[in-house]
Amino acid sequence: ILTAIASGGLDHHDDEVRRQCAVNANLLRGLISDDPMSTLSNLSIALTKAGNDYAVHRLRVNYQFFDLPEDLPHAVVDALTGASREALNNIAAHAGTDRAWLTARAGENATVVTVTVVDQGIGFDPATVSPGRGLADSITGRMADVGGVAAVDSMPGQGTRVELRWPA
Repeated sequence: ILTAIASGGLDHHDDEVRRQCAVNANLLRGLISDDPMSTLSNLSIALTKAGNDYAVHRLRVNYQFFDLPEDLPHAVVDALTGASREALNNIAAHAGTDRAWLTARAGENATVVTVTVVDQGIGFDPATVSPGRGLADSITGRMADVGGVAAVDSMPGQGTRVELRWPA
């Protein structure tokens, strides 16, 4: 699309063109690292693609990836990505904000991987939310299935933080 705009083949004022540009810009932001030693991993690519899906909902995801192992087991990447996608879905649907932060890092010797999804939206009181499929199955359950753990921290008016860790 960017090539078509540059060559004059598309009108950048068109709503569909602008939407697609937002999607592409979000994807590129996820693939570019501030760390010159950073390499793409199967997890960073999968998380960027997951976050990119929410650009069409006008949710801008800011990414940071640190010291991720190049290859994690497929089931673990799927669980971390699926749980992150559900956290982003909850932000898009309930948080009342257009921005989220997704960070993934490996701990010492790359033995523990942590993915954090944060927003500064309206937040909620976890004690008053009845367990539903979103948190219980799509986040906590996914992580438990691969030997990981998920924690959700939120307060009304303070946004929400979802932390995914593998292994537990």
